[in-house]
Amino acid sequence: MSDLTHLPNDPHWKEIVVYTISPVEMPSEGFYLDFKKALITDKATRFDLFPKKERWYSYLQGKTCRKLTEHDYRVIEGYMNKPEFLVEKSAVKPKETKWHIEPAEEVKVEAGLSPVEERDRKIRELEEVLKQKEDRIRQLEAQIGPSPLGVVIQKLGSIQELSPEDFEWTLK
Repeated sequence: MSDLTHLPNDPHWKEIVVYTISPVEMPSEGFYLDFKKALITDKATRFDLFPKKERWYSYLQGKTCRKLTEHDYRVIEGYMNKPEFLVEKSAVKPKETKWHIEPAEEVKVEAGLSPVEERDRKIRELEEVLKQKEDRIRQLEAQIGPSPLGVVIQKLGSIQELSPEDFEWTLK
């Protein structure tokens, strides 16, 4: 179940309307459902979201949202009433990671870009990086001369231009 919330003065998005997800079912007050114990390690559980339970983590990698079937919902709902699968909130100590400890870098978002405009912007950025790298290679070649591999690549346009001397550096 969800509700719409109007945020007139959001610090990042100015004025925005967001969905708020309201839980329909919850474990008893002061407890969490031990999801891994209930749904992964309990041999009796069959969960549509993870057809191969031993690889449950691979179903979540790179996914922000996966559909929950009615069967899976009922399985989770059933475990919320089984005390052996509930953990007191006070017993849960979140593992701090680098992401939690260091302040996140502020992400610069260009408002109003379409997916095509965003793609074009990224292409322009990559072209600029490539140009800088090519300029650096030219600078180094001006200082130390062309690399033997560069000479070979230049002559590959015409195989007849290659000579055994072009490959002498490979034997050194």
